[in-house]
Amino acid sequence: MSTRQAPQSIWDSRSVAVIGASDRPSSTGGRVVRALLRHGFTGTVHPVHPTADTVAGQPATATVADVGSTVDLAMVLVPSESVRGAVVDCLDAGVSHVIVGASGFAETGERGASIEAAMAADARAAGARLWGPNTIGVADFATGLAATFSPALDATGLFADPGGLAVVSHSGGLGYGIAGLAAEAGLPVRWVATTGNEADVTAGEVIADLAERDDCRNVIAFLESPPDRASLDRIAASSTPVTVLRAARSRNGIAHSVTATRFAWADLTSEHRDAVQDTLTITDDLPGLLAGAALGEAAPPRVAVITTSGGSGILAADAIDVAPARLAPLTDLTRAELRSELPDYATVDNPLDVTATVMTDPTLFTESLAILAKDPTVDAILVCLCVLAEPQASVAAAAIGAVAKAGKAIAVSRSGATAHAPGFAALLADVGVTVHMEPSAAVHALVTGHRERKSS
Repeated sequence: MSTRQAPQSIWDSRSVAVIGASDRPSSTGGRVVRALLRHGFTGTVHPVHPTADTVAGQPATATVADVGSTVDLAMVLVPSESVRGAVVDCLDAGVSHVIVGASGFAETGERGASIEAAMAADARAAGARLWGPNTIGVADFATGLAATFSPALDATGLFADPGGLAVVSHSGGLGYGIAGLAAEAGLPVRWVATTGNEADVTAGEVIADLAERDDCRNVIAFLESPPDRASLDRIAASSTPVTVLRAARSRNGIAHSVTATRFAWADLTSEHRDAVQDTLTITDDLPGLLAGAALGEAAPPRVAVITTSGGSGILAADAIDVAPARLAPLTDLTRAELRSELPDYATVDNPLDVTATVMTDPTLFTESLAILAKDPTVDAILVCLCVLAEPQASVAAAAIGAVAKAGKAIAVSRSGATAHAPGFAALLADVGVTVHMEPSAAVHALVTGHRERKSS
């Protein structure tokens, strides 16, 4: 068996063959050739067509072998029944990376899965890497490697300012959709990689490869199943921020995902789950993913939560878990000071519940807030209040205002009727603090503010 290529070597491709390219307007292969040319690919492009002399003005050959020189990457864009033969031809010609765009394999049942597995075995035996099947392809906008038929690349200038952001996705359409949204928001998208059915190359491997690059500053990903432990360990060692939009969490979602039917988020062992939580920032929506992209090199904000209700603290912890944010660890000194301040029955942790006793002794809140504000592991504070009435609400507002004036990022949620403290929101508005109805909105405000401060 030959030594296998690492997925990362695809970004070094200098010669791309497109099998199935033609000048027909509907040809996906022709679209790829034109995309490579339009985006200024710095290598050579070889259309492969059984009879055409040229495609998009480029000399064509009947087979990959007829190219007559090394081909680093081949895109196989032929009907599913012809795919395996085309893949074998590529491997026989010494191609290092083969991208299969066609669907109709593992997602269709046992027969398709068997053919898919056979192609992966062929690639392993040849020392090559198989991408897909059922993938739209990859792109590196710094080198013009637009090896994809996604219409996202048709928008003139959308990816004209590549930087250090990578987008990795199980889904091709959604992956390029996310990349387009990020680029439209002014974020420096350079790499896009879609892995489809993952017969061989996995999203976890690709994320780890990109995270280890010195010129990659941030990775965002759409994943229907979690990365393997080896990839997680590499990602963690890289220190590159990785934010993941987690999909296929429900039974119905899993049933419609090829990768999740093999290994779902619900299948994680406790140890693997801890590794995911320690290494990745997980979100369940696109705004959260794009917020992670916008953080760039900045680490997610470390948030201390102080609450007068255990329920609100739980909502806050859940919101932070699916945002590009972290619960602050709190120093030993902070924990010791809090223990001396709070009743014996209070649990000193993050979130910090100062308990309903605050209704008779509001200093439990004000003193605890001051202690959290000076902790060096705390980037921002989330205050979660419920039915905090007057006069305690005004006392709390004064303490929150003092923290805000001192320059510490702080956000507030208050889940209770305005009638209990009609002037509370106005008092905080005077110091630039908005009161949100529930914790998730306040978390979003903290993340947005953190991003803006880091980029200014």
